[in-house]
Amino acid sequence: MKLGRLLAGGAAAALAVGAACSAPQPFCPQTLASNGAVACPAPQPDRPPDWTAGARPFDLVWDKCHADFNGLPLDPRWAAQRETGAPPDYEALGCATASDHCSSQAPASDTPERANPAKARELVAGECELGAVFPGHLNWGVAAYRGRLRWGEYSWSDGDYNLDLETADGAGVAGAATSVLLEFAEAETADRWGTSWWRGLKAEVDSATETFRTKGFYRAAPPRALGDRGGYKAVAIGLLGLDGVHGAQAELHPVFALAVRTRCDPQGESAVRETWQFFLRNEGGEGDCASHRHYWDRPPRGQPPAPHFVELPWPPGAACVVVEEGSWAPWQEGDLRATVEVAPDWTLLRVALPDRRAGVDGAITLVYAAAQGSPAPSCDDDAAPRRPRAASEFERRFPDATERRQVLGELLSIPRPTPPAGCRAHEQRFDGSIDAHAAVDGPAQRGALSRPATEPMPNGDAALKEQREEVLRRHEKPR
Repeated sequence: MKLGRLLAGGAAAALAVGAACSAPQPFCPQTLASNGAVACPAPQPDRPPDWTAGARPFDLVWDKCHADFNGLPLDPRWAAQRETGAPPDYEALGCATASDHCSSQAPASDTPERANPAKARELVAGECELGAVFPGHLNWGVAAYRGRLRWGEYSWSDGDYNLDLETADGAGVAGAATSVLLEFAEAETADRWGTSWWRGLKAEVDSATETFRTKGFYRAAPPRALGDRGGYKAVAIGLLGLDGVHGAQAELHPVFALAVRTRCDPQGESAVRETWQFFLRNEGGEGDCASHRHYWDRPPRGQPPAPHFVELPWPPGAACVVVEEGSWAPWQEGDLRATVEVAPDWTLLRVALPDRRAGVDGAITLVYAAAQGSPAPSCDDDAAPRRPRAASEFERRFPDATERRQVLGELLSIPRPTPPAGCRAHEQRFDGSIDAHAAVDGPAQRGALSRPATEPMPNGDAALKEQREEVLRRHEKPR
């Protein structure tokens, strides 16, 4: 259902606002009058939680009454975590040698396999098994998490971006970690970004790499795009699993969708303006210690995936929203469509991808207002303290600066795959209209996990991984 447009200024604006927000919905202040639509959904009534059952420590559980709009578990946690409040430790529980007693949900394994089987044992033993809880990854299903996002590191060895998502009450965290790791490959995402904030983030990461190669100065500090305060409000969607190579830490890998709030500013006494950056895709891999591609949705060949949603939570105290401006850039040719929908407490970006390998990135600025007579919405947690920078994985593996420079030089000499041609000339703008979201129950509302479809990685990708691993193996000291 399309919400009516609101004309700027005067009695026409007041009339339109009143019609859009008639009782029992909250009244939207005239400060939201604009050329866009004003959306004031009725508040969501409180519903008691309805948790899925979890019989074993690493069964994933969630509240079926508060699943996400893609039909995915929202902020799921491990059964042991819900019972004790503490993250379960896969290795300490003996799960690596007797996994059946740790989860009844049959997590799928994605382990490294190589284009040249004769070299596989030698290479994998150095990179993916030595010191690992188990080789590769164990994956439960696609899930959504909210939290505070912080820069982790750029992985020099395989070109992955690593970010930390500190979830509410540590939901989904495992072992000694304090966050859920977000990981995605540069070649699958950053090389295809088309809007300005995402291109700026990639440019900073690329600049740090070039500085290290030419001057030997290693900068692992957060890029300015993600480093000027203690974290950013974010929502991430990805394949939830445990990374056996990194201590069985919980991770979303690959990340399918990420939304990051980069600004929140008060607007007078009754409103705030938020700017969000986002990307969304349908497929990705799990790095060098894996061998498959994973698809959020895999329709029959020639058919597009079902629409997906990028989810933006409302600031506390908001009652109405207006789209001030926004744009998005597709990663490929085709009829990609992106529109804005609204549901109680959420703004949703509905993305219809033209094919299963498609993707999009963009930005949107939204203005939120409180109900009449109520305090202005809050920018809530933007004052969180900064966290000291820890040594990166690359620094820990190669503590000598001279050796780090040599290793990176060898890694950068390996030819990289040519990224697909971008579509930046086709950047499009949101038109300011807002649709009312029509809720549909998905797997999570029915208590089921969403398992991604998979297919073996192309041999060309596996061969490049072998080259990178051989470099690391030559320099790696015995642990």
